[in-house]
Amino acid sequence: MKWYQPDKRWEIWGITTKEEFVDKYVVPGKFHDKVPKDVIEAFETVTYLMAHAYYHYEMLDVAVEKALLIMELALKLKAHQLKIPLKQKPNKKEVVYDKSLNTLIREVCKQKELSFLEPELNRARQWRNTKMHPKKHTVSGPIGYPHRNAKLFVNIINKLFMSNEQLSQIASKQKELQEKIKKFDYGLFILELTQRKILFTTIYQTKFLKLGSVEITLVFIQPVLKDVVSAIKNYDHTPLVIGFSKISIDNHRITGKDINGDAIHIYPNVNPENIPVWKQYERDWESLTEYEKREFNQLNAREALWKIEELTYQNCWN
Repeated sequence: MKWYQPDKRWEIWGITTKEEFVDKYVVPGKFHDKVPKDVIEAFETVTYLMAHAYYHYEMLDVAVEKALLIMELALKLKAHQLKIPLKQKPNKKEVVYDKSLNTLIREVCKQKELSFLEPELNRARQWRNTKMHPKKHTVSGPIGYPHRNAKLFVNIINKLFMSNEQLSQIASKQKELQEKIKKFDYGLFILELTQRKILFTTIYQTKFLKLGSVEITLVFIQPVLKDVVSAIKNYDHTPLVIGFSKISIDNHRITGKDINGDAIHIYPNVNPENIPVWKQYERDWESLTEYEKREFNQLNAREALWKIEELTYQNCWN
């Protein structure tokens, strides 16, 4: 039967087997025990839709549409927990309407501990509006990053149903880490991991998350590239994001273990042989146009955010 024949369009993306497809594009729901059962059960359908896209390419888009509706469901369930009415007050004609999704996001995120989720929820809302009100038939497929967005949605939903105490602890630790990494704003440093030494200039960002005994700190680093010009021309801006399961920052040194349990050390460079490499990197960077610099930074930051979401999905939830 034609419905159970692999869609040959996946060959364009280098997918030749069902196992390859599942490994790359199917996202199982991973939720902690405070996420409502309705959300968990509904997301199971998203996973099945993704899996069956192997036979019909367009089903990957349908999976994302279903995930967006689940985001709306999760928000309404959270509003109910917070005793936020889902209905507006009666109008002059005594007609009662549902609150808009925009209004619910604003009211839920008035809670101090949830305010950080407002930009992500609004991005999902805008995408939902586009998907729910199409002007013509379009297919995004992998270009729309369905697997990445599904993991992002799982992360948002999990955070939405964490306790205020947990979120407050995370915010406090996050603030502490951000203050400490200011010492790594710019310079020449060495990252030592699994018998490798990597030169880098900046720690751009840290993200901290803790759920029960699981604790992860994600660090976005700018390595010293050997050939900046080629990286720009070839769109090679794979960011360096390190996941710590344990981390300690003492002055200009960072020690800890990565998510695989391997030791990590970060410290200032003291080897004079590394200085010419750094200076060449700076000269190459200055040779770029302002447009090239801006494009590199934007794409690098965007890829880093996706990597952070990927590591969060893989390591934080049940």
